[in-house]
Amino acid sequence: MDKAKNIYKLAWVVWIIGSLLITLSWFAIVPANWGFAGFATSMIGVLISGYSHLVARRARRPSSQAATLKKDEQTILELIDTWLSAIAAGDLSRIIPLMAEDVVFLITGQPPMRGREGFAAEFQAGLAKVRIEPKSTIQEIQVAGNLAYCWSHLQVDITPLQGGSPTRRSGHTLTVLRKEPDGRWVVFRDANMLALEPSIS
Repeated sequence: MDKAKNIYKLAWVVWIIGSLLITLSWFAIVPANWGFAGFATSMIGVLISGYSHLVARRARRPSSQAATLKKDEQTILELIDTWLSAIAAGDLSRIIPLMAEDVVFLITGQPPMRGREGFAAEFQAGLAKVRIEPKSTIQEIQVAGNLAYCWSHLQVDITPLQGGSPTRRSGHTLTVLRKEPDGRWVVFRDANMLALEPSIS
C-alpha cells in the first residue's frame, strides 16, 4: 500500500505542474506552447494516478486471500471439534454429514474402510461394545484451493461396556479434506497410525 501511496503522490505533483503550466500560458505569462506541454503533463498525471489504483488493488488481493485461508482453517478446526464431540457422544447423525460420500479411511492392519456406509457399520458395531473418548492435538493445517490437510496427534480411550480393562490407542493422523460446491468442508481421506499403549487401568 505504501508503494501505491507514493505513486499517487507523484501523480498529484505531475498533475499540479501540468495545471500550473496551462494556467500560466492562459494568462500569457509563458509561451502558448507551454500550455500544450502542461496539458500533456496533466494527462500523464492522470495516467499515473490510475496506475496507483491498480497497484493498490493488487496489494489488497493477498490480504483477501489470507482472510479466506484463515476462515477455511477455522472452519476445519470447528469440523474437527464437532467430529470429536460426536464420536464421544456416539452421535452418528452428526458425524455422517462431516464426511464425503466417497470417503476412505486407512487404518493400520485393516483393509481400507470405504464410504459413509462402511464407516457407519463399523461405528455402530463398536458402539454396541465400547465407549470411545477421543482427544486430538492439531499439529498443522494447510489449505490449497478446494483441498486441505490436517496433521494431528490423536489419543483414543476405549472402555468396554460389559466390563474389562480400558485401553488407549494413540498416534499421528493425516486427514485430507475437500471443499464441496456448497462451501462445506468434509473429510475426504483419513489415515491414522494409532498404536496400542500399555494398560491405562
